[in-house]
Amino acid sequence: MDFDVGFFEEEVRCGYTVTAEMKRVWAVELELLALFDSICKKHGLRYYVDYGTLLGAVRHHGFIPWDNDIDITMFRGEYQKLKAVIQNELEYPFFFQDSYTDPLRIMTLSKLQNLNTTAIEFPEMLGTEFHQGISIDIMPLDDVADGKRCSELITNMELAMWYGIVEPNILHEDKGFSEIRRTLEGYLELSVIERFGVFEEFCASQAGKSDTVNWLSWLFVYHKANRKKAWYEDIVYMPFENMKVPCPAGYDEILKSCYGDYMTPVQGGSQHEGIILDADRPYGSY
Repeated sequence: MDFDVGFFEEEVRCGYTVTAEMKRVWAVELELLALFDSICKKHGLRYYVDYGTLLGAVRHHGFIPWDNDIDITMFRGEYQKLKAVIQNELEYPFFFQDSYTDPLRIMTLSKLQNLNTTAIEFPEMLGTEFHQGISIDIMPLDDVADGKRCSELITNMELAMWYGIVEPNILHEDKGFSEIRRTLEGYLELSVIERFGVFEEFCASQAGKSDTVNWLSWLFVYHKANRKKAWYEDIVYMPFENMKVPCPAGYDEILKSCYGDYMTPVQGGSQHEGIILDADRPYGSY
C-alpha cells in the first residue's frame, strides 16, 4: 500500500498527539484492511467497518486520534463463509486467528494478523502458541431477540452456551438457566473447543429469525444495545485515511446506539489500552 511521506510524521489531531510510532501501527492495520477487502471482493463477501472504526470514518475520515485498532463486522453467514476460504488466501506473515487456530483462548471474534509485528494483549500467553501480531478485529453479527419474531429464548440460549464455554459453573447456579440446562447436558460433556463449534453452529442456525443483531460479546459483556438489520441493508463508502471503507448506511442510528452524541469528540483511551504495540518487531522477540 502506498502512503504519503507525511503520513508517518507525528501530528496533532483534535488536540491529541499521534506519534510516528502509532502511525506505523496504523499503516500495518490499513494494509491488513486492504488485504481483507481484496479477499472479500474476490469471494463476494460483504463486511462493514464498525464500532470505533465506523466512528472514525464518519467523524474524522480516518482513525480516531487516540484509537489503535480497526473493527469489522459481518453477518454470521458471511463470517462463516469467510472462515472457509481465508486460510487459503494468506501467505506468511499474514495469519487468520480464531479459536480453532489458537484454542488456548476462546474468542467470539477473529483477527487478521501480521506475524512480523507485535500487539501483546495477553502477556501471560507469551511463550505459548498463541499469536499476538498487530491485527484487525472481525466480529460476527448474530440474530438476537427482537421482541417480535425472535423470542428471548434464543438470546438466553446463546448466553447459556457461551457460559458453558467460558464459565460452565454458572449454568449450575440459579441464574435462570434451569430449563436450558437440561438441553445442554450433552453439550457440557464435550471438550471446550467442541462446545465452541456447537455454539457457532447454533448461532448460524438462527440467521434470518430476527430483525435485530448484535456481536454477542457487545451484548453479554458490555450490555450494549442491539442493532436493527435494516441499518445494514445498504452500504455507503467513506474516506478513511488513504482508502475508502464500506459503512452501513444506517451509521447514524448505529453510532447513536453506541455512543450517544458521537459527533462531539471526547478524548479518551481505547478499549485496547495497555497493549504493547510494535510495528517493527515480531511479538516472539518479546
